[in-house]
Amino acid sequence: MIHNAIYAPAQSNIYKNNPLIECIPIIESEVDFYNAIKTTPELPVGLWDYDNFSAMDYFSELEVAYLPHPSAWTLYLHFIQQIKSGYRSKNPLDKSGQCFINTVITRGNFEQKYAIPKRNKAHAGKAKCSFAKGISGVGKSEVINTVLSCIPQVIRHVEYNSTPLIMDQLVWVSIDVSASNSLKGLALNFFTALDEQLGTSYAYNNRALRNPVDFYIGAIRELCAKHMIGFVHIDECQHLLKSIKSGESATLEHLESLFNRIGIPMLMTSTPEGAKLFFNDNDEGSSPRVQNVRRLMSERVYEFEPIDINSKFYHTFFDLFLPKYLFTDSEVQKNEFRHRVHYLTFGIHAIIARLLRLFFEAAHKLNLTPENVNTGEYFSLLDKVYLQHFEAISLSIAQLRQNKAQEYEYMIQQSSDKKPKKLNTSRTMHSSVRGAKMASERSKAKLNSCNAEVHKNELQAGLSEHHQ
Repeated sequence: MIHNAIYAPAQSNIYKNNPLIECIPIIESEVDFYNAIKTTPELPVGLWDYDNFSAMDYFSELEVAYLPHPSAWTLYLHFIQQIKSGYRSKNPLDKSGQCFINTVITRGNFEQKYAIPKRNKAHAGKAKCSFAKGISGVGKSEVINTVLSCIPQVIRHVEYNSTPLIMDQLVWVSIDVSASNSLKGLALNFFTALDEQLGTSYAYNNRALRNPVDFYIGAIRELCAKHMIGFVHIDECQHLLKSIKSGESATLEHLESLFNRIGIPMLMTSTPEGAKLFFNDNDEGSSPRVQNVRRLMSERVYEFEPIDINSKFYHTFFDLFLPKYLFTDSEVQKNEFRHRVHYLTFGIHAIIARLLRLFFEAAHKLNLTPENVNTGEYFSLLDKVYLQHFEAISLSIAQLRQNKAQEYEYMIQQSSDKKPKKLNTSRTMHSSVRGAKMASERSKAKLNSCNAEVHKNELQAGLSEHHQ
């Protein structure tokens, strides 16, 4: 969605008369912020009396239920501050901003070297780069994308203080590192993200895969300057650990070159395995690795952990899916049941939400109301639902209980793209993974016309009855 620019004078003198900053509406109240992002559907008091078909409409509402993460407000404050700080030296109506745009676009000419001269790097300002990590399913990407959605993504400028200013400002963009970790794949993801928001066709125009790496680096930088991108979120950074045979894998150095060096704040998100990008031994020496850590983790490190069972957030989250007024004086309201849910899910946000929703659906289908349910029946139903719908992931969660996050991520990846295993049998004459192949008529005729002496014993050597 494209928003028309509405300018509000900046309170701080360092941001005054900067249209890139004054056009961004800011939520100043924490209460207003949480009210804007939370989605808490109210289930009717008489839900147990609804037929299964009607009740499914309300259960489907639980699929989109969202309770704001405790760190959401802090993330919003940090993102807004980083965006304003990045725009400070890029005012398009000021000499420094015009020099920045001209420098980047000029260097975007693909006949020239893409590196920006050191004397011009000051025009970009200092970019703040942060790193967020957490195991799959804890909601790190969901939280970040929800927070970013509170910031207008595209703002259209026409005129500022009677001065023509025709441009579409892209305040933030979120992209994924491709699973193959190709730099060209990362570039195409970037072009596609711009096309979706601006209605452009950058991905189509740059779809040719024969272009060199320098082409994509120059093209991305040029578009960053053209649309004044203020913040970049890069997800799935653990894929940067992969390398492809062509030698064109995306690396931390590429991310730094694409965004950090032209003053764009950046947030990278990854599983714990992605931390190896910064802390693994480097065969080429420690200096480049230290430099990457200093630049790409120059601001903050956010750690997303599974939900703590003793936290207020867990109990509020639990009551959102299984309201107290629908399970009055039942086993569901006991601490033992809540502890059982937490044990089965290890406090992983996405798994808790799905398990509680499916449990409620099953209880309603079986008409297990608090009035007619037997002792232990809710616990039994919870285990049955978990066994039926979470069997594939239960082994992965078992690894987490042993503090083996790396094995958990590996098993999650394996279950998502599972392939049939090949038989590990020796291929002898009577034991083969391939089916028997019948002789052709031509081969039979050739054998019948053969006058050579045939040794019966040799022909029978591979038959199974002669090996008993």
